[in-house]
Amino acid sequence: MRFSMNKYLNCLTQHKMPKLSLKVRNISQHQSFVPKSSDEFYDLHIQTSPLQKIMLTVGSAFAALYNPYRGDMVAALGETTGHFALQKLHLQMLNDDTGYRILKEKPIIDSHILDVKKLLCYPKNTLGYCYGNFMHSQNLSADDRSPVRFVDNTELAYVMKRYRQIHDFCHVILGFSVDVSAEIVVKWFECFHFNLPMAALSSVFGPLALNQVEQKELINYIPWAIFTGMSAKPLLNVYFEKNLERDIFELRNELHVYEPPKNGLLHKYW
Repeated sequence: MRFSMNKYLNCLTQHKMPKLSLKVRNISQHQSFVPKSSDEFYDLHIQTSPLQKIMLTVGSAFAALYNPYRGDMVAALGETTGHFALQKLHLQMLNDDTGYRILKEKPIIDSHILDVKKLLCYPKNTLGYCYGNFMHSQNLSADDRSPVRFVDNTELAYVMKRYRQIHDFCHVILGFSVDVSAEIVVKWFECFHFNLPMAALSSVFGPLALNQVEQKELINYIPWAIFTGMSAKPLLNVYFEKNLERDIFELRNELHVYEPPKNGLLHKYW
């Protein structure tokens, strides 16, 4: 029986409950985190009751496991389960000079700020070139990240937004592409680095989609991903946009991110 999230949402919206629209929209990345009124947390926020959050968590978890490519469901799951982790990440940023600056300025990453064509003109050893090459080779755009909608706190919502927007930088810093196996390695790192339940779910259940050969290769990287996730300096406190001219190897050493195992074939950007 095919799972229908639309039917599930129809159940949620009965009995005068506010409608929850989970359709991915091609909207600007410039989601505002400055409340326009006393009853608004931030732009595009959707107010939900505790019951709705529980039902949304269950539904989005089921949908994300059924189809890991449902980015809207993965995003919703992260927002409904990540409150305590986001609080810790927010405190971590407040206690760091750069992290505090990021929270104060609330920069938004998009394809205009990080123009791939311009980044490819940087020296090849720089973060800017490596990021541009990664985005170009993987056919990605910084404009594709889902907006935050279900986090009932403006500051925590921005932390979630920032986490999503630096995800591609995580790939570059760690040196992995975006194929399924490589993405799972990155999720193992994020699980122990950001401590978000959504990343834990992806890292545990993601390998089930791989064949035996892929699972065997993945095992080479999991201990490294766990250790690196726990020992690396907080990536949310890195103002990546301001470090595009930095030598990527120096930046990796500074962040305590070291080369993955050489007996695997997944990493491509070292």
